[in-house]
Amino acid sequence: MGNYLFFLLAFWPILFVIPLHGQQLDSADYVNFYHKHINSYEYGDTLNIQTKIAGLSRAWAEARFNFSNFDQIPALNWDSLYLEYLPKVMEANSKLEYFQILTRFYTYLQDGHSMIVAPFTLWDSLYAALPIEAKLIENQVVIIKNYNTEEAYSTLRAGTIIKKINGIAIHDYVDENVSPYVSFTSSADSISRIFSYHFTRGNLNELIVLEMINTKGETFTKSFNRLPQHQINTLIKKPKIRLNQLSDDISLLSIPSFDQKNQSLLFDSIFNKLQTSNALIIDLRKNNSGLLFNAYELLSYLLLENYVVETILSPVYFPFKRARQITSYEMRIQTNSRQPLWGLQFDGPIAVLIDNHTHGNAEIFLSVLKKRNNTYLFGSGTSGASGQSVVFRLPDNATGYISASRNLTANRMEFYRVGIQPDIETKASLDQILSGEDAALEAAIQFLKEK
Repeated sequence: MGNYLFFLLAFWPILFVIPLHGQQLDSADYVNFYHKHINSYEYGDTLNIQTKIAGLSRAWAEARFNFSNFDQIPALNWDSLYLEYLPKVMEANSKLEYFQILTRFYTYLQDGHSMIVAPFTLWDSLYAALPIEAKLIENQVVIIKNYNTEEAYSTLRAGTIIKKINGIAIHDYVDENVSPYVSFTSSADSISRIFSYHFTRGNLNELIVLEMINTKGETFTKSFNRLPQHQINTLIKKPKIRLNQLSDDISLLSIPSFDQKNQSLLFDSIFNKLQTSNALIIDLRKNNSGLLFNAYELLSYLLLENYVVETILSPVYFPFKRARQITSYEMRIQTNSRQPLWGLQFDGPIAVLIDNHTHGNAEIFLSVLKKRNNTYLFGSGTSGASGQSVVFRLPDNATGYISASRNLTANRMEFYRVGIQPDIETKASLDQILSGEDAALEAAIQFLKEK
């Protein structure tokens, strides 16, 4: 007992002083530790019961704490859905079935930037497709383009209507086999995704049987082999930005994507040439995003004053507030502003062509441009699917995406899920598509001529 008292008397000052003189917190080290910690997870090489549960749990947690759009789906109880899917993933008999279940799980978020992509080893089982592009016109699925010139695919001509797949009416087939596994934000977004390319996806080793009506009105049935995704990507040549002179005073600037390299230099060249044009048409149809910086750059040539390029809404979670039993979530709204490029701006009237393929950063571009005077939108509503995704790993090197933000217009109006609507709506008929007539472009030209 005497030795114990001696120890306390001798060392008690040290016991209390040391904590007061500890090492100062290094904020950079703290942040780096948590950055590594949140991305350091291993699932092992076997898809067993533990990794099945771990994968579902990871997907649930990433959405639970990062998804920015739960307010848009108030009827969804995310925790209850997780419990419902636990036995489903546990009972999955194969990797293919497991990732189909995970994919289905994320479609309940109803968000085109939130999805599960299966590991590459399963792509030939899930994502092989026909080398065509189609479009839903007057509720009929019409082939618009065939990317393969081989004889085996020669009957997949533009204008051919697809009536059945594997003996099932095409809309019934889509409802049963396609829609449940496609992430989309709105009806326009679902139509653009499903009927452009998703509807022919399936197993590379299984034939797909199509019943079709050709442009002569003849009905016929033919079987096709699907092609792997990488081969289709090779066949599809991405169009480049181009400027065409439609008349002495109207130019057409086609921007199929904002991901082209060196777009800043290209825009300089384009807008030097545009000084002689009185009116401009910008074609953003099929523009499914790209680099936001390139969209910023284009705006700098079209606006005459400082502008807000994007307004971002995102949830921020404060665990210490939750510990104190006060509101632990805040919605943070941030804006970014830029200046125009003085001297090269185009200040004449602008008509912009849009459709349900106009997506993501192209919509952010539109949300700013539509405030400009003398600017008019033609075509059909955009997809309404803006947002920035958190990317995370899943078992077997699968990938998950969860939308952690959504964009608003500069005056904080919503276009998520509803899209940006045209000032003048144009709908192409089947006859117009078959004849090659461009209803939106013709309407824009006529409108600008009368300005």
